[in-house]
Amino acid sequence: MNIYATATRRLPLSDGCADALARAAQGGEQAARDVLWWFTEANLSAISRATARRLAEYGEAVEADDAAQEAYLVFVALVAEWRGPEPFAAYLFGLFRWRVRDALRRLRPRRPDVLAPAPFEAEDARALWHERETELVAFAESLPDMERVVFVLRVRDGLTEREIAAHLGAGVMPRTVGRAWHRALDRLREAE
Repeated sequence: MNIYATATRRLPLSDGCADALARAAQGGEQAARDVLWWFTEANLSAISRATARRLAEYGEAVEADDAAQEAYLVFVALVAEWRGPEPFAAYLFGLFRWRVRDALRRLRPRRPDVLAPAPFEAEDARALWHERETELVAFAESLPDMERVVFVLRVRDGLTEREIAAHLGAGVMPRTVGRAWHRALDRLREAE
């Protein structure tokens, strides 16, 4: 299916008019953004509701008000991100469905991970460090750099994965820290 044809059929504005409104909205004219939303709201809200219904079929229910609000926020983001040269309508309707789906998925409540290990508490970490400091220092020295830093900051200082990632900076994500932490724990289990 041709996205451009679908978009122009849904948007009762000419490409030039929609593009001009989008550019004005990018320039800070709220009235232009509001007019563009007024012309697209019915279609975008219908797409958002249909996406919410599909997610609900898979157990990912979303409130109708939340779906409507996310539709507007995705619309605003897409207006801000559009750079052309394709017509704004094609860009908007081509990406909206996927962006709103992702936004609605982020709203769903997190299911508890039954298989996740119990959180490593800071007090437990510090107590372990003080009890077995000599052994743990020797073990930490045997680890690769990233794992060693994560292990020491986690066990000695009791920092969380997020805090360690912030401490390391340079784009290190908490997920990366978590992987290094688990590799270090696996090596510790093997060493014992």
